[in-house]
Amino acid sequence: MTQIIVWLIVILLIYLIVKISSFIWRLVGFLVIVFLLWTFRDTIFTGVQHWVSDFDMSQLPHYFEQAKDFVVEKSQQFVDWFQQLLK
Repeated sequence: MTQIIVWLIVILLIYLIVKISSFIWRLVGFLVIVFLLWTFRDTIFTGVQHWVSDFDMSQLPHYFEQAKDFVVEKSQQFVDWFQQLLK
């Protein structure tokens, strides 16, 4: 739960850093993100290490096939929608 909250805070900070054009606020936001990464570095490295060690390469073609099917389906839906729009 803590990781989800931290990720939400980081995403919010990145959004605010981009949205606010003041140099000082961008610097403060960048420093807060660096602080959060430094604070949770052990948790992040442990999570990445578990993800890499538990990654099942045999499922990778299946994931690519699902992604390809999703892209093809959505592009066809977009083309159909655009054709209906032009009629």
